[in-house]
Amino acid sequence: MKKNVLMLVPSVFSYDVMLNKSLNRLVENSFTFNERPGNSFVMKAGLRLNKKPVSFLLTYSYYKKIQKVIEDNDIEKVLIINPEATPLWFLKYLRKKNKTILIYFWDSFINKPRNESLLPYATKAWSFDPEDAKRYNLTYKPLFYSKEQFSEVSYKYKLAFIGTLHSDRYELVNQVFSSFSNEQVFKFFYCPSKLMFFYKKYIQKSWSHINANDVSFEPLSYSESMKVLNESEAILDIHNSSQRGLTMRTIETLGNGQKLITTNDSIVNEPFHDERFIMYFDRNSQSTSEEERIKKFVGSKNDEFLDMKAYFIDNWLRELVMYKPN
Repeated sequence: MKKNVLMLVPSVFSYDVMLNKSLNRLVENSFTFNERPGNSFVMKAGLRLNKKPVSFLLTYSYYKKIQKVIEDNDIEKVLIINPEATPLWFLKYLRKKNKTILIYFWDSFINKPRNESLLPYATKAWSFDPEDAKRYNLTYKPLFYSKEQFSEVSYKYKLAFIGTLHSDRYELVNQVFSSFSNEQVFKFFYCPSKLMFFYKKYIQKSWSHINANDVSFEPLSYSESMKVLNESEAILDIHNSSQRGLTMRTIETLGNGQKLITTNDSIVNEPFHDERFIMYFDRNSQSTSEEERIKKFVGSKNDEFLDMKAYFIDNWLRELVMYKPN
């Protein structure tokens, strides 16, 4: 593709690095920027306040620099992945200059209500959430995976979980893992802020039962996460109950050839759903039969892999950047 493309993507868990590499493979002239001016806790908190004076001060100079890059390099398409900081004045500028504005949402609108205000400016928009896609007339598109690793491995774990600490994840992971010995499982809970953790544990007390030794304030690197995934027979996915979209972990797991246990029942509607590789687990179930079903699923053997090629990062991104307005 010869057209100049600029991509804005959050700098999170190395997904921005992988998307940038993919974009470079697909597009002759491309530019990638962090969608947020910075990744500090203060920056993220300020943006999520969604107060115009605050967000304007945090983003104006940064997006002015991006505007200059667009003007200096004759950018024709701007792809915005999961907008959070992108100001409306910037989108209005792009529309005025007749740029193609492509937006992909990997958070549900219920968690980021500001998303709705961006839609009038989008030439085309996609969402990972099937309910949002229906409600706002978007194109439904699950997330992606970046590496195919079907090599023979000696499994170290029966079951693994890696995820950010929120909602009922801590309780559910420990509930499911209780059916296995400590040596058979791997669990990693990440919290992005010590201040938030200790506030919720000792002041708000919603996390009073959570052992601080079970929590890391530094995320696993992408390579470390993939190492655990490759060494595990199955991966446990506990989705945010307010979201319907499939998590990144879901697509990574299936794309990597592992089995998946998930609390997200919307997965049964996917074209790739196959009970040999995917098990839906009811997060509200306390029955011992459910625990036995999990152990049986983890122990089952398969000599085949799901066909997930459509979700490989290059194929996934190609659909977005190659979009042509009518």
